[in-house]
Amino acid sequence: MEANIYITLFLLLSSLAAGHLRDLPPGVKIKVLDRTRGNILLGAEVQEGLDKEQIEQNIQTYIASNFTLGGEPDPISIASVVYKYYSASGTQPWNGSYVRTYYNNRAAYNDWDRGYVSVTVNGDTVTVWSGLNPYYSDAIDLAERWSFSGLSVTVSFPPGISWSGGGSTVSFDSGWVNTAGWAYRLENIFSGVYAKSLLDIWRVDDSATRSHRFGSTIVTAIANGGASVP
Repeated sequence: MEANIYITLFLLLSSLAAGHLRDLPPGVKIKVLDRTRGNILLGAEVQEGLDKEQIEQNIQTYIASNFTLGGEPDPISIASVVYKYYSASGTQPWNGSYVRTYYNNRAAYNDWDRGYVSVTVNGDTVTVWSGLNPYYSDAIDLAERWSFSGLSVTVSFPPGISWSGGGSTVSFDSGWVNTAGWAYRLENIFSGVYAKSLLDIWRVDDSATRSHRFGSTIVTAIANGGASVP
């Protein structure tokens, strides 16, 4: 009887904690800065003075629960598909703290995509200024570049002025986003970075560059990574 009470109490507290994490704390709002068929650019409007480390888990959970690119499946046929998950992180110290850039991405390798070998990359890239002085970044620029290694590779990418590509490379660049007085964090959720070849693709290299501007000073943190496929 007593054990059942403890189990019930544990499950109730766990449920309440999960529900709390899915809600944003007071003083935090998520702004959609750009939304296309292939990406969502998000800014976190945070009341100055809140503990950045304490609210980061709430922000991550809330975004994961409320912002997805549903209806954007990988452009792959029913065939042999191998998924590779990869991540990277980079930091740059400044003024007693640091700028951090990190991502968690997935490459889907298909060895028979309507006659082609293909790789599709989906993911989520974040940049954060962790310091308190100043509390906000004046502006943030997000850029990411995917390079595919293979034979006779061609690429395609989501629509929008932030995207470009050619040969075996796809690039995203938000341009400078004015965050003065409201944000220290930006996040880009994307889907549909795509490469194909009649012969083979064996690797994707992924470099995310995030620059934060503070007055006339620019602090850049780079996260380099990638995955061999399949």
